[in-house]
Amino acid sequence: FFNHVGLGVTAGVDGVGVEAVVPASSLLQIRAGYSIFPFKYDKTLNLGTVHRDSGYDLNFSNVPVTGNIWKGGLGKVMLDIYPIKDVPFRIIAGAFVGSGKLVAVKADLHSAVHPEDYRTGIRFRDVSFSTDENGYGYVDACVMKVLPYLGIGYGRALNVNKRVGFGVELGAMYTGGIKFQTYNYANSSNVQTSVLTSSTFADDSGKLRDRGLIDKVSRIPVLPMLKLGVYFRLF
Repeated sequence: FFNHVGLGVTAGVDGVGVEAVVPASSLLQIRAGYSIFPFKYDKTLNLGTVHRDSGYDLNFSNVPVTGNIWKGGLGKVMLDIYPIKDVPFRIIAGAFVGSGKLVAVKADLHSAVHPEDYRTGIRFRDVSFSTDENGYGYVDACVMKVLPYLGIGYGRALNVNKRVGFGVELGAMYTGGIKFQTYNYANSSNVQTSVLTSSTFADDSGKLRDRGLIDKVSRIPVLPMLKLGVYFRLF
């Protein structure tokens, strides 16, 4: 028990990460680590114009946005269960822990909102939002902060007979559904959130501009996982 230690590098849907692994028995290994998604998405979007009954219209035709996946990274604890001795097939059970932000989008709204209206709540249909004090707005795709995980894999992260081991796994994490939300910073001590739905972006005739995509994605309860790992036995 715990008489060996391995260290690994992984790449998968959770990003790139590092993991430590120890044996708990001949049929069980414990992995723990942390991963981040190091790439970000930058684009200028044309979101059209929002016409309001009072005040000036909001022109979102030239909005620079930056998107990050798994903001803040993910911690993880996994149990690798080997049901058949000397066969590297494994059943994996564990959990990921993070900020709850699967995708975090930051939008530069300087061209749409006048500086005197920063942190002033703007209501559009059933959504209330505002910029922060610097003129940026935020939209997040949120999931649970603790994500149970179940999968299968092949390969031993820690092989006592070899210095280097390889592993591949396929599984799914339970998210509880994906919630798209925006923020209203009008009251800095109590930031309000609003949930976005497909109807939020319907045109005047009621036609859904996103063809119902937001609602469909929101109802998906799991995310698939594919991950590769290279592990080194330290002792």
